[in-house]
Amino acid sequence: MGCVCVYSLSNPSFPDFTYTTPSGVMTLDFNTTLMPTLLVCGLYDGSIMVFDLGKRDPKTLGPEKAPVAQSTMSTGAHMDPVWQVQWSRENAYSFFTISSDGRFMEGVVTASELQVEERFVFDRALDRAAMDALDEDEPAVALITVVFTEPGSLGLRFSDNRNTGGVDLVQIQPGSQAEQHPELLPLAPLVPSLLS
Repeated sequence: MGCVCVYSLSNPSFPDFTYTTPSGVMTLDFNTTLMPTLLVCGLYDGSIMVFDLGKRDPKTLGPEKAPVAQSTMSTGAHMDPVWQVQWSRENAYSFFTISSDGRFMEGVVTASELQVEERFVFDRALDRAAMDALDEDEPAVALITVVFTEPGSLGLRFSDNRNTGGVDLVQIQPGSQAEQHPELLPLAPLVPSLLS
């Protein structure tokens, strides 16, 4: 179980909002530019939850405790912990996620569900046979193909690019697997503006 507590400056000793999650919260981000009441959380089990701090429970008239959207296996969830989530500055209901499963995804909150689309994959293959087993007829999702062979964090941090509308790689954690791949350069475009 996990928990998110949101405090205000008017009462820093007691949370204004408390949300429970089925797994530990690894990362979160408020949609500060377009919808400041939306909070997206990336969890240790790979799932994503979106809470709306402005939504009220009709029975108690207090804050709604349930998420307004949550990823599932059918809508698209990560298989490993989510290391970073970030809201898009272009679309009020869109955000990006990255996980140690090697997938970079975009989530869109709709009225009825959370729709998740894989933008690209950092291939994580344990041996050459696993790479050969990939279907060569599938359209390429990735702009960059990198093979990570060790377990653990990929060590990547990303940010949206205000000039292009795309997403750029902004930091590679020293000592991480990503540092071993020269094709991953800070400020390299990961998602072109046509996909944003």
